[in-house]
Amino acid sequence: MKEIVTTLLILFASLILLVSYNARKSNSSTQTKARKMVPIKDFAKMYRNPQAYYNHQIILTAKVIKVIENNKGMTYLPVYTILKKEQNLLIYIKQTKLNVKVNNTIRVVGIIRNQYEGRGKKELMIAPLIEAISIEVLD
Repeated sequence: MKEIVTTLLILFASLILLVSYNARKSNSSTQTKARKMVPIKDFAKMYRNPQAYYNHQIILTAKVIKVIENNKGMTYLPVYTILKKEQNLLIYIKQTKLNVKVNNTIRVVGIIRNQYEGRGKKELMIAPLIEAISIEVLD
């Protein structure tokens, strides 16, 4: 009887280890997908169709148009790229009290999450929505 209980405990422990290993393996593959980079040559394609680049990592330099903090611990930065002034992006970071001001040039490392649609000053604005991993002020 003791041997049966011991065998069942060993099988149960092995099953738990196997399940936790598979969960860890699947989690790391999800993180790998998020690290796929958007090449510079594909930036225009990403700008036109951000959903096709969902979870891709991007590194860009941009100029801050406005700093918007909300009460949920988030800061939103409408920006335009240095390459083309008409390419607006919306950057958000899960942090408040950033040391970023309007007209600062920033370097952003982030992950493309979605597409933002809202009203600009004159027209409907459609822009990629990027979750920032890090923001560095360059000037």
